[in-house]
Amino acid sequence: MVSLTRTDAPAPETSPSPALTRMTVLVFAVTAGSSAAGNYYLQPLLHEVAADLSVSTASAALLVSAAQIGYLCGLAFLVPLGDFLRRHRMVPALLLASVAALLVSAVAPNFAVLFAGVAATGVAASAAQVVVPWASALADPARRGQVVGTVMSGLLLG
Repeated sequence: MVSLTRTDAPAPETSPSPALTRMTVLVFAVTAGSSAAGNYYLQPLLHEVAADLSVSTASAALLVSAAQIGYLCGLAFLVPLGDFLRRHRMVPALLLASVAALLVSAVAPNFAVLFAGVAATGVAASAAQVVVPWASALADPARRGQVVGTVMSGLLLG
């Protein structure tokens, strides 16, 4: 018979923690929201980006697709790693990657560099989907619904 339990993977943070204060939950919510928001900062600026980089507005609109495709790749390939890797290391790494990608996007000298930066920002935005189950795992069972609801509210506001 095949056992479906993992014994060789590091134990995820599943035990309830008394340190999950309201402030910690707020930090989780802001983290989820700001991580997801990185995918959308560029949308109202597409006309200006097109003019600055001398590309058509239709070409500039491809940046929105790049962000969403990057996010899809992050959801498919990075978020599942949250069940195997330590989330308290994974989330900061994704946030640092997001900062780096946003900086690349901010100083992009041409459309190709901006496209790559936006796609990388999309991949790193998947941190939001790692934060939600992390908060749930840390929450006291009696408060789990409230904690997840608060973090999801932050995600949706982002």
